[in-house]
Amino acid sequence: MSEFEAQSSQNWAISQQMPPLPEHFVERPEPQNRVKEQLLCEGQKVFGTLVVSAIYGLGGIGKSVLASKLAHDDEVQMRFSDGILWSTLGQNPDILPLLSRWIQALGDHDYKPTAVEAASNHLRTLLYDKKALLVVDDVWNPAHLEPFRVGGNGCCALVTTREAKIPEAHKYSLDVMSPEQALELMTQKLKEELSAEDRQQALDFADRVGYLPLALELAASQVENGETWSNLLANFQSEVVRLEALDVRSSIDMPDEAKRRHYSLTACFNLSLQRLSPGKLSQFAWLGVLPEDVPLTQDMATTLWKVPLKKAQDRLREFHEKAFLLIGSAQSSSNPQRVNYRMHDLMHDLSRQLLIGPKQPEQPGTLPGLGLTFQSAHRQLLSNYQSQTQQDQWHTLPNDGYIHGYLTWHMEQAGEIQAIHKLLKASNESGRNGWYEACDKLGKPALFLNDLGRAWRLAVENYDDAPEETLSLLWRYAMIRASLHSMASNMPITLLDALIKHSWWSAAQGLAYIQRVPEPKRCADYIAVIAPYLSKSLLPEAQKTIAQIKDSAYRSYALARLAQHFPALWPDVLDEIKTIQDGHTIIPRHPQGFFCRAFALKTITPLLPDDCLFQATKIAHQIDSKAGQALACTALAIRIPNLLSQAIGLIQTIEDKIEKSYVLRLLAKQQPAFLQQAFDAIRHITDDHERISALKAIRDQLPIELLAESLSLVTHIKGEYIQERTLQALLPKLPKNLHHKVFTLIQGFQKENSQASLLATLAEHCPLELCSEILAATEHFQDKKVKMRVLIALSQRLPEVLSLALTITQQLDYDHEQATALADLSRHAPELRPEAIRVA
Repeated sequence: MSEFEAQSSQNWAISQQMPPLPEHFVERPEPQNRVKEQLLCEGQKVFGTLVVSAIYGLGGIGKSVLASKLAHDDEVQMRFSDGILWSTLGQNPDILPLLSRWIQALGDHDYKPTAVEAASNHLRTLLYDKKALLVVDDVWNPAHLEPFRVGGNGCCALVTTREAKIPEAHKYSLDVMSPEQALELMTQKLKEELSAEDRQQALDFADRVGYLPLALELAASQVENGETWSNLLANFQSEVVRLEALDVRSSIDMPDEAKRRHYSLTACFNLSLQRLSPGKLSQFAWLGVLPEDVPLTQDMATTLWKVPLKKAQDRLREFHEKAFLLIGSAQSSSNPQRVNYRMHDLMHDLSRQLLIGPKQPEQPGTLPGLGLTFQSAHRQLLSNYQSQTQQDQWHTLPNDGYIHGYLTWHMEQAGEIQAIHKLLKASNESGRNGWYEACDKLGKPALFLNDLGRAWRLAVENYDDAPEETLSLLWRYAMIRASLHSMASNMPITLLDALIKHSWWSAAQGLAYIQRVPEPKRCADYIAVIAPYLSKSLLPEAQKTIAQIKDSAYRSYALARLAQHFPALWPDVLDEIKTIQDGHTIIPRHPQGFFCRAFALKTITPLLPDDCLFQATKIAHQIDSKAGQALACTALAIRIPNLLSQAIGLIQTIEDKIEKSYVLRLLAKQQPAFLQQAFDAIRHITDDHERISALKAIRDQLPIELLAESLSLVTHIKGEYIQERTLQALLPKLPKNLHHKVFTLIQGFQKENSQASLLATLAEHCPLELCSEILAATEHFQDKKVKMRVLIALSQRLPEVLSLALTITQQLDYDHEQATALADLSRHAPELRPEAIRVA
């Protein structure tokens, strides 16, 4: 596949998010051209770099159809060449799964969003240099729209709403159809020309219903099924009179024209539904148990109505032909015949009314309902689904394209709150969280996060009634969320590099991942990895990401790694370092350590171009503390040898022993002649923890004589734990002629655990003849687990130890201890792996 074909294929996949045009579609040139002109005008700048065009209008007037028509327009698709994203919100949207769907449509299937804000920021980065149209349909609350207002200069958002006040938007108020357009719509539905008499009656009817497209389709559907225009008009007028007499909307302040249109539309609904058989009317009513704006899949309908798939397909198709349902998109590219449907929210309101309406209405002419409560209806639907599970385990539910996204919603509506908590706790056969695994297997982990948020809210609401249970649940959910956050921000740096290098991830996708990483050093290291792959168009987004790094030293380092590939940024790097405030320690447990400005200069010195060295030296001399100046000059001496003498002079003036040791260690790595001075400085450090860190930092450079001298420092350290840590740090580098001395020191330890830990390390490095003495030293160990630690290390040097280790393994008290010991032994003895697996 060529690059062009691949891009076209991706665009096609994204553009499929928009619903298809209705089967009976009438051009409305004036609104189409007006809104299209706004979409294609690239010079507008609203909401920063994002243009928002809002289409306003009452229900049933055709807002969504107009948006869909524009999304299918060739010129619009050429303008937004990277695709068209579509989401329908409704009154109570689940925003996180909708954002996740957009992210996946853009090709990022690895991102697992854990919060709406993070997902929105991720989208913003993915769309930064894209040209995409973002359609947000049926917005009721402006706050719900905000996470979708993402994108760069090439993006635009198109919003449809009845009356929500969208800030900073180009407003377009959609009016009703003209008489000619209304007549054309009804003629298309009927598929035949009207006689002059029928034409006039159709126009009279269109005028009576206010030229609303939904009402016109319902009427034409009845005529298509044998009703005459005259009878339809007469029945319609009678129904409107009945509704006005009931005055069902008297409690709502509504303008007369709006009330007239409402009664007209309701009358059309009632007349259409009255022609259904009781069984079909019941099936329509059951649609009211579903949330609004959800896909009505054929598999879901079989469960909802408890009918075979073929009957569900036929009924959905019939409801569509009667204009009760709209066509959705194909459920899968492999089987385009398996389409789903969607329901206009006005139709959905009516089905909900029928669901709970009385079976025997008090008012004549009122449609009979099912007489259910919402709670009982939801419980019945859950029962239908539970019969499809294995051993009542919800995570075993087959995927029908619906239930995984709305199971906990139905549980809440059914009042089965404990079922939600049980769902999120249940494990699958592998011992993992069953519901998370089920959602993740579908490629929709955001559904699990949405359910987790629902469970958290419900637990909080129940706090007064059950405080202890609530705290337990909240603690568990907090740990789950923390675990998911950790999974989302701890990718190995080499993996990130490989993903982008081999084009499995785009640079924008990698940058979006980095924006979720809170730890400054890791974030800076990620920037260093991604910098070579960034295009110039992504540079501003990368700079914004760096600006969010909280640690100023790492921020300047990340900017320097970016400047390696974009040299024009070097002045910005130095300006960033100038702004670093003195007084921030970089050494743990020491409040007066080196300063961040010096540390920043140290980290970027190897990267600096020659023409920036003078400015960097000037910044180094402006550092307030002697330690900071010495650190900076020592680092810069790599590039400017003349600074070495200045650095040495400054070091001699440093009074703080830890600071002096740190700078000397840096100098010793550059100039081995200073190793003795560095070692002497370490000797005078009184803090044992700092002394260990300092020794470990230069152990690779120490000559044999200094290594031997370092052992003498161990005897002056107070506390076995610190002594053990010091020896552990030195052992890998000690020459073999010192190992007997180390062995003698270890035998002087009082705690078996400390002895065993050191003996195990020593056994990996010591001469073979010393291994026998180590084995003899383990005989007095009382703790078998401690003894096994040394035997496992010895088993790779002394084969005869293996049988002894196996004998002691069988004497361990717990199965998991045996399994762990066998697993460690099997690394050196592959023949033990079957036994290790059996015990595990």
